[in-house]
Amino acid sequence: LSGCRLEDVKAASSGPVWYQIYLVGGRDVATAAIERARTAGFSALVVTIDTAVSGLRERDVRNGTKELLSGNPWVMLPFLPQFLARPRWLAGFLSDGGLMAF
Repeated sequence: LSGCRLEDVKAASSGPVWYQIYLVGGRDVATAAIERARTAGFSALVVTIDTAVSGLRERDVRNGTKELLSGNPWVMLPFLPQFLARPRWLAGFLSDGGLMAF
């Protein structure tokens, strides 16, 4: 998950860049992500292994992370003003595919 496109990160860097991948979504998703990083010019691959159980972080509960990731538009409705207050960010987020599907 990132707030920036891979290609933009590489373009902004004057040195070598590494790509960190989380193994979610299956082999095809990982292969496509690795190929995209290779095409963008990333020179190293960092594989992150994580637990299959999400942590219960107080800040995530307080900030509404669960609701935002639920995919239910009615539950996400209270966050609409925050999205609309940042139209450039929202347009970029949506044009880059939005949230990843796990």
